[in-house]
Amino acid sequence: MAGFFAGIGRFFGIILVLLGIAVFAIRLQHAGPYPMPEGGNLLGAILAFVLAAWFFRPFLRTGALSHILGWPAVLATPLVMFFTLFSTLGEMEEVIALSVMDPDGNPVTLRLWVVDRDGSAWTTMSDEKAITNGLDGSTGELLRNGETSCVVISRHDDQASVSTTHNQKYEKYAVHRLAVAIGVFPLEARDTSTAIRMDPCP
Repeated sequence: MAGFFAGIGRFFGIILVLLGIAVFAIRLQHAGPYPMPEGGNLLGAILAFVLAAWFFRPFLRTGALSHILGWPAVLATPLVMFFTLFSTLGEMEEVIALSVMDPDGNPVTLRLWVVDRDGSAWTTMSDEKAITNGLDGSTGELLRNGETSCVVISRHDDQASVSTTHNQKYEKYAVHRLAVAIGVFPLEARDTSTAIRMDPCP
């Protein structure tokens, strides 16, 4: 029985290592400079490696340490697996990088799903995220398909712009549709969402 559970532990350890590596490796497919994972994506990958070490090393699962880390590690495993998998899938389709200066003058780079309409690139996000990053009437650098261009950024809060952009993203991105199917994203745009338009600089 001990050998069986050891085998199960190694299996989950291998899966977690692969998922952690995938968070970094999937970004190699994008043209241009390598975008290092940040925030929750980076944290998910690190936690995957930490949990993998716990599953691989039997001495970590014995004695008092096992009682302290055992159940938290077991309960955290499916969550970490989900977030690392979602992070990887989210980078499998087109992702652009928008670099701007936030209202405090700090450089920020946002990785976004994007659609095209009326000769401009569009995306959606929460009002709070747009305001925090100063995405209205500002200029930024758009990295798309390995090429960088200057863009003028504007917010569009009207329901037509928000819904149209949201629906275009749903049609373009398979991961978006998957997220809607499992309840992570809503089918319809939230009232707190805004549409962001990125026009080429004059």
